[in-house]
Parts: sequence; C-alpha cells; structure tokens
Amino acid sequence: MSYFTVVKYGYDDRFKLDLSLRRDASNRFADANKWGTFWSAGANWNVMNESFMADNKIFTTLILRASIGTTGNQAGIGSFQKEATWGTGQYGGNPSIVQVSNANPNLQWEEGMKKNIGFDFSILNDRISGTVEYYNNYTSKLFIEQRLPLESGLGSLDVNAGKMSNKGIDLSLEGYLVKNDNVSFSLYGNFNYNKNRIEDLGQVTEYVLGTSIVREGLPFGSHYAVEWAGVNPANGQPLYYDLNGNITNQYSDDDSVAKFGSYEPVYSGGFGSRFNYKGFEISTLFTFAAEYFRYNNQTFFKKILILHNTIKIELC
Repeated sequence: MSYFTVVKYGYDDRFKLDLSLRRDASNRFADANKWGTFWSAGANWNVMNESFMADNKIFTTLILRASIGTTGNQAGIGSFQKEATWGTGQYGGNPSIVQVSNANPNLQWEEGMKKNIGFDFSILNDRISGTVEYYNNYTSKLFIEQRLPLESGLGSLDVNAGKMSNKGIDLSLEGYLVKNDNVSFSLYGNFNYNKNRIEDLGQVTEYVLGTSIVREGLPFGSHYAVEWAGVNPANGQPLYYDLNGNITNQYSDDDSVAKFGSYEPVYSGGFGSRFNYKGFEISTLFTFAAEYFRYNNQTFFKKILILHNTIKIELC
C-alpha cells in the first residue's frame, strides 16, 4: 500500500522544481516496521532562456539539473518474515513437523539516498545531443543473508546489516549524419563507470557466501576462493597458494582470498545506429561490460559426451 504526493513548480520557463513525498507499507515486515517514508527533490535550469544566451549559435538545448532523494527497497526477501514458519520432515524415519524459518520481526526497509547532478544538451540545430551525469548513491540497512549456526537447525536469516555506496558517471551521445524530413541516420552510444564499495556491515566485517564474500572495503560480488598454483609435474597433484603465498598440495578453505575481482562490472555501456525512412525505422544495438569476472567451474565438473562413435571430454 502506498500514499504519495507530487508538487511541481515552474518559474518563467527557466526554473523547475519537482517535490515528492510517499509512504509505503509492505507485509514483508512486522507491523512496527511495515511503513517507510521516502522523499525526493529535483530542480533544473533552462539556460537557453537566459538573456546572455540570446546570441548563442551553438547550443539548441542546455539544461542543468540536480536531484536528491530517498528510496525504499523490499525486493530480494520473503513475505511475512515476522512469523516463524513450519513444514513437514522426518525424525527417526517417522513423519514430523519441523521449524523451517525463524521469526524475523526486526527486519526493516532497505533505504537508499540518491544524489545526482548533470546536464542535457544539443548543438548544431539538434544534430548532436547528449547527457552527462554524476551520481552518488548510498544504501543503508542493506539486506544481508546471515548464516545461522548449524546447531539452530536452520539455514539463514535476512538482516539489515550493511551500508553500500555506488558512485559513478553516466554519459550518452547521439549524432545525426543525415537528417531531413524523409530520411535520418544517426549513431549513438552510452557509457557508465560505477565504483561500488561495501561501507559497513554492522557487528562484523565480512560474510562468506559460497564462492563470494561480502567484506567491508571491497565491491559487492567479490570472488572468494583458494588461489590455484597449478599441477606438480612430478606426480600430477594439484597445487595451491596458502595465505602466506607459499605453494602447498593441501587444500584448505582457510586459505581463501578475495583477489579475483567482482562479478559486477565497473564499466558498461552500449552503442548502435538508427535509420529512419518516412516513419519506418531500423536500428542496431551493441552492449559491452568490462572489469568484471565470472567464476569458472571448468576445474570442478567434467562430463563425457558420446559423439559420432568417439568419446569427447568437455569441461563445463
């Protein structure tokens, strides 16, 4: 359930102000934490309508803008977490009822504070247009899946135990090589740089999640594993690096390190073209991402395929 209000104000076709306030409720939280209040404020300045731009012959559009606001997130967690849940199981070979999850009445909305500043422009009679924006997003009460002790008999519990920041730049640009009443052809592209960082995890400094780790000071999605050192040519045994950088043939999870990057990209974007003829449009789009790393399972699983009476060993 949500209640919201929006106020818009404009002055002299030069300045605009947008304000919003909303109250959201979700049954994913206990009654004490069900409601969240979120707000935003944004303003822009249409520079083209200023007197000092009267003799301008370059810009067709030039708008400066800035905004700040808060958002709430409830995605990624289950509903009705204030209640403990039960299910069927077995005990001593007999049917039984077992506890599946703990009551979680302290869980709250994940909150984000978002700030950005940028400008939109077009030049040469709208032949070239684009946007430039810097943003700084800070998320508090971050949802963390906290592993419970094995003696509890339960798996994990969602908690608000983190703070995370995302800072970066968004760029977009489009230019027309041909533009008239019947035909137009343009090239466009966009680019994003994002620096992600886990700022705080409450009472601990890290959580291990399988082959990744959530650790203060590192980006979200950082890989966490024992570093491979190759194979001993004398006997074929696998070799690993321990925490001190020494080569050993003894595998231990205690030697896991977070030096393999993150599965979330630092750079991303896209580019393409648009061709329009009398309302009929053909477009292309290519996307890219860089500085991100995927966990490689090739050394974990093998399968044998029978193909044309031959045996093919395939790593997957």
